Amino acid sequence: MKRSHAGFSLIEVLVALLLLALGALGSAALQANALRLNHSAASQSIAVQLASDMAERIRANRQAALKGDYNLTAGASPSGGSTLAAGDLADWYAQVTKMLPDGKAAIETDAASETITITLTWSGERVQSGLTESYQVVVAP
Repeated sequence: MKRSHAGFSLIEVLVALLLLALGALGSAALQANALRLNHSAASQSIAVQLASDMAERIRANRQAALKGDYNLTAGASPSGGSTLAAGDLADWYAQVTKMLPDGKAAIETDAASETITITLTWSGERVQSGLTESYQVVVAP
């Protein structure tokens, strides 16, 4: 009389465990990538808000902006002053450095086309590799 074997062999169980472990590792990698991209998106969203804030300040003080009072060299902090433009720049630049990792800003006026370019730059996730992210908007006050 022959006996029928019921159940799983050890090899089948090990293969199933291997597949389960690979699935769990893949899921963990996807989660880590999603978190990294979420951080990058948050930084970009902050940059858009900061650029919009400065664009509104420029529109509110159009004549001074077109004279170049809002100009700012990349990497330089604004010098203090008693004008509205100087106060706007100092306040805004403080927000840039506070809210963006290694945040830097540049503002350049093109008198011929009467446009102003606002550029924000900050460190990406891989700070040690020197990669940066940036956002640029052109304003016609």
